[in-house]
Amino acid sequence: MIGNNKYRLGKKILLFLLLFAGINGALSFWYYKKVVPKNKLYQTDANYKEHIESTNTLFLGHSRAQLGVDEELFQGAINYASYGENNVYTYYKIKRLLEDNRNVIERVFIPCGFGTFSSLKSPHVFDHSYWNQYIDYIELGQEHNELDKYAALLLQSKIFPYSRSLQLGVNKRFKFSGVRKSTLQELTTELEKEKYAYEAIRINFVNRNSYDTISYKYLERTLALCQANNIEVVAIKYPVTSYYFEAYNELISEEKWNTRIFDELLKANNVEVLNFEQIYFKKDELFRDTHHLNEDGKKQFSELLKRTLDSR
Repeated sequence: MIGNNKYRLGKKILLFLLLFAGINGALSFWYYKKVVPKNKLYQTDANYKEHIESTNTLFLGHSRAQLGVDEELFQGAINYASYGENNVYTYYKIKRLLEDNRNVIERVFIPCGFGTFSSLKSPHVFDHSYWNQYIDYIELGQEHNELDKYAALLLQSKIFPYSRSLQLGVNKRFKFSGVRKSTLQELTTELEKEKYAYEAIRINFVNRNSYDTISYKYLERTLALCQANNIEVVAIKYPVTSYYFEAYNELISEEKWNTRIFDELLKANNVEVLNFEQIYFKKDELFRDTHHLNEDGKKQFSELLKRTLDSR
């Protein structure tokens, strides 16, 4: 009797595992066949690999770089920036690209403005099935003293590569989101625009702190890595609206957002900082929201950046 019960239990477990493996396999197949080809991250990878022989310049960093730079205006350049990418992830990206194609990259542009050096861009916002090709999750987990957390993220990305896409789909279906998806042009009053900026700051900087010691350590590593490979580093403070600028200064105390320590590190390493943060104040028509340029803004800023670089 006991033997029969164990047999039936074992059979049920086996059937469950087979069913689980089948569903997981089907979802993984769907992800790689349907989602990956349309994913901007993978498309950028493909673009880089296609033009690798003629590429010597990379624009890296978060969405303000991703949405603000037209790579077509810069000879030999690829805009390799991505949503939410902080300088920790940028370090691993540069490191991996150099391991694959040493001595190809001559110059990189990195952001250094509001929020760039924050730890508050939680790892849950990233598609780890993509980022696991770049990041050493074990090393990063040890740096954060959260080895279990980062090991779990790595395991999840390998076994359930589709998980982030499913999460985004559910959020979209049931409208679970942080900042409302208005464009700046849809907001008609100054008060609405100010509230929109405050909302964005609250969502992105939950603890009202945009300074992080680990981020500083990885900036040091990035600069050392580039120096060792004769890569010029240029730092950019990308344009934001006056609403975002004022909300940031009001909501986050100076000791928590002051980037002086990072500016000093950049200066000590002879990194030129190009500050464009305030150039489009009161030019709301150039922004899609309070801190991202729209297509017209991207065109104008890219032309300005090119003129600036040509005149150096």
